[in-house]
Amino acid sequence: MDSSNWKPTPTDIVIMQQTCWLDEPLRAYELFAPDIVTTMNVDGSAIPMGGTISGRDEFFAQLGRFRDVFAILDYKPRIYSAEHDTVRSRADMLLRHRKSGEVVMFKKRTVYIIRDNMMVRIDEYVDHAMMETFMRMVSSLEAGA
Repeated sequence: MDSSNWKPTPTDIVIMQQTCWLDEPLRAYELFAPDIVTTMNVDGSAIPMGGTISGRDEFFAQLGRFRDVFAILDYKPRIYSAEHDTVRSRADMLLRHRKSGEVVMFKKRTVYIIRDNMMVRIDEYVDHAMMETFMRMVSSLEAGA
């Protein structure tokens, strides 16, 4: 098979992004459209990466802030459906809050929209009440320290 004619499917694009997400997220930079929009159902004031982020550079800046706050201990994504340009996945995540050392485990659902071999939109859904409560807890631990 001639690999020069290979055209990745939307699922392939998401798998490439997920493969490098834990250790080397910048390897995925070119998979994100310059004008990508990402959303997370947690307020951006509660957690880095929350709310709506517009643009690839802003997304990666927020990712840097997120990684300043959290160490990603484990990330296990699973794609559970793909149709046309839309890919849906679920990921089990384990994070350690760097300052407090507290650990949080949660599931995240993600909907990816792919066009022209790039992610143009990512919508993430987590248990927002749990994440906001966790962030309040670690804030109170930091304040009491």
